[in-house]
Amino acid sequence: MSKKIVKLIRASLDYLLETKSNASINTQKVIDFLLKATFLDKDDDYFQKIVKAEGCDAPKYQWFNGKRFTRQEDGHYRGYHGKYLHRAVWEYYNGEIPSDCVVHHKDLNPENNDISNLELIKKADHRKLHAEMAPEETYICEYCGKEYTRRHKGKPNRFCSRECGSKWNYKYNHEIRICPECGKEFSTYKYGPTKHCSKECAIKASAKGHLDIKLKRKNKTINNNSTKT
Repeated sequence: MSKKIVKLIRASLDYLLETKSNASINTQKVIDFLLKATFLDKDDDYFQKIVKAEGCDAPKYQWFNGKRFTRQEDGHYRGYHGKYLHRAVWEYYNGEIPSDCVVHHKDLNPENNDISNLELIKKADHRKLHAEMAPEETYICEYCGKEYTRRHKGKPNRFCSRECGSKWNYKYNHEIRICPECGKEFSTYKYGPTKHCSKECAIKASAKGHLDIKLKRKNKTINNNSTKT
């Protein structure tokens, strides 16, 4: 593929994406036109890097108030300065966003950032709204092996209840150790520094250690005095 064709593709797509009227449809049209006009292979790896599938469904870039915002994996647009497009649009028309509120897309489409599609709601209400919309999914508990359903978005649950989670943690993250003071077996977190079964044994061991240090110091001074004489 020549450099001229690459520049033509990039320039055409950038021009269409800068126009705000039916960018996704126009993008698809220009892709089809370039495929026919240049006899490109649609499966060509280099072509796919330039014209990604996301460019057909939604523009990769959107411009607002002189700033460019890039489409993220979740569909939201974010600027190089770190601010999201829907927040920038809301602040442009309505001012600063309160710390306990978020900007919500009414039609649940993060690509539609028109001010008429945005509303300000509390963070707690926003979390509750999306939790209710999340589909029910079936999981298998890693401890008891039972199937259970949850409305969950993101990382799936590993256990059907807190009880199973606690039991799993005790089973795989604890071990049996022998107390060096009393000789009893006790269970403790296997990555922790615990050596004794109780505070009493730990205090006794500490007292013995201090006593041994004092005896060693005393014997050392006696030996030093005897060598001098």
